[in-house]
Amino acid sequence: CRTVGSVDRIHYRRRKHRTKKKSGNVMDFCRRWGKRHPYMVVLDADSLMTGDALVRLVDAMDRNERVGLIQTPLYTIGLDTLYARGQQFVNRIYGPIFFAGLHWWWLGESQYWGHNVIIRTQAFMGHCHLPKLPEGGALGGEILSHDFVEAALLSRAGWETWLAYDMEGSFERPPPTLMDSLKRDRRWCQGNLQHWLIIWAHGIPHLHRFLLLGGIMSYVSSLIWLGWLLVLTAIAVFYPNLTLIPLTAGNTALLIMTLFLLFFYKTFGIAQAIRKRTVAHFGGIIGLSSSILMETFLSMLTAPVRMMFYSKFVVQILQGKRAVWGTQQRTGGGLVWADAMREYGWISWTGLAWGILLLIANPMTFLWMSPVIAGLVFSVPLGMLTSVQTSLKTNLFRTPDEVAPDFILQAFEQNYAAMLANPCMSTRATCLSAC
Repeated sequence: CRTVGSVDRIHYRRRKHRTKKKSGNVMDFCRRWGKRHPYMVVLDADSLMTGDALVRLVDAMDRNERVGLIQTPLYTIGLDTLYARGQQFVNRIYGPIFFAGLHWWWLGESQYWGHNVIIRTQAFMGHCHLPKLPEGGALGGEILSHDFVEAALLSRAGWETWLAYDMEGSFERPPPTLMDSLKRDRRWCQGNLQHWLIIWAHGIPHLHRFLLLGGIMSYVSSLIWLGWLLVLTAIAVFYPNLTLIPLTAGNTALLIMTLFLLFFYKTFGIAQAIRKRTVAHFGGIIGLSSSILMETFLSMLTAPVRMMFYSKFVVQILQGKRAVWGTQQRTGGGLVWADAMREYGWISWTGLAWGILLLIANPMTFLWMSPVIAGLVFSVPLGMLTSVQTSLKTNLFRTPDEVAPDFILQAFEQNYAAMLANPCMSTRATCLSAC
């Protein structure tokens, strides 16, 4: 505070009764001080925004009186595990195109992602009081994924919600490992499934109903995929002479179209880097191409792992098992063999048994399903490999934020390193992040 001359302008508050978690923090601020401020900027524990981005957000709100919320694009930075660096690379190479596409689709009905956002305080206070869902069912209680719902409530009240798709200077830290990402997804899964009860609320705009349904399907689709694979396996075992996937012209065209949808968008990222002359910031053409190939390979291996965990999450939630909302791990570290076996061992053994069954019963089906089987069997070493810290000097998964960082990123990394070197400061930061 002394450094920036804000001793009397920066305040920290820890609520005595911390109900409703993050949404409770925001509503507590609104009740106590909301009328003093026309806008509020909501940040997360790992959020970072430039002064220029904040000024642009305020200016946009001043100029557009019907806008209730402006969400900024989130770019991930700051971690050095293989998994996190892969996520940072994907976010930077494909993110601008992805955000532009969302803006084109959403227009004035953007979603809200919980942080790095400016909100018109009066609109939020007037229309975003969250109801408590009926108790007794698996989806009852407090709304966990409150941000999507709050955006829908603002739209229902006639306020526009925007995505500032072309804004730079808005950052966050990704989960350091695949397991940390999955633990976060467990909470998000329960919150998204609760939206099934919100979809039917009176007055929710149709686009937001569709977006809420899409959030539900992002997890339920894994259970559907797993069910389809189990049916395919049963047919292969009990009817081994039946040709499950004949190589007809129609099936071949379907396969080509599927591969096109899965992979062709990656060429847009390369084209964008060439057009903006930022290829060197991604490690050069060789580094960029190698990173895309490695990211594609890792995505293929982790997709079956996510399928198994997401299916498990959905079943657990429908059984009434609620998520534990703990502090998110924000620093990396290698995963030892014992921990990897505890977290992923059940998936590896399942994949091994599944693969042996198909190999004996129907080798052709085994070949078709080999990418899925491989991801399951190698989930333990995959979890260990992706949690290893990597050198920032390699050209693999390089990003412009590493090669040519802004002043604020340099200052952030220097201060973060100094904090870790100071046990007292590190302890304080850990305590604050847990509050």
